[in-house]
Amino acid sequence: MINNRWFCEPNSIREPYCFLILYKKKKANIQQITGWRIGYGNIEKIIINKKSKGKDEIHIIKKLLKELFYCRKKKILIITDKEDNFSILRTRIAALNIKEANLTNIVHISLEKWITNYFKYNDDNNLQSWCKFLSIKTDDVETGLIKNIFQRIAPLIPRGELL
Repeated sequence: MINNRWFCEPNSIREPYCFLILYKKKKANIQQITGWRIGYGNIEKIIINKKSKGKDEIHIIKKLLKELFYCRKKKILIITDKEDNFSILRTRIAALNIKEANLTNIVHISLEKWITNYFKYNDDNNLQSWCKFLSIKTDDVETGLIKNIFQRIAPLIPRGELL
């Protein structure tokens, strides 16, 4: 968890965001979660990067849930790359019978949804191709790419979609 005053005290200049990448693999027609990466930061830069990978899916999900609960408690907007990330997470939580999970009141948006709906982009749905489409450098880690795409397109999205 983050124990930093920067996130705890409201500041209109530094709005906190959580940029989330969920790693998945398909095994016997079931999407399994193999890891995740989170970047906490603002529109200008990512302050903290966290990640988890491994073979124990329950352990990976429980570590992710701690971060998501923190975001819910602090009212931090979660920005994901893929539209189906939370659907897959919910499915895996139910299938693995993780009882302490609660995803209510977690606010998240999907860059994939914005790019396909508002920019009519229908080619490869991955961060690298979106960066190329939007003329964004791709030398950051994945959470940095989400931040860069968000920074570029958020001002062009209708206000009702931002929250």
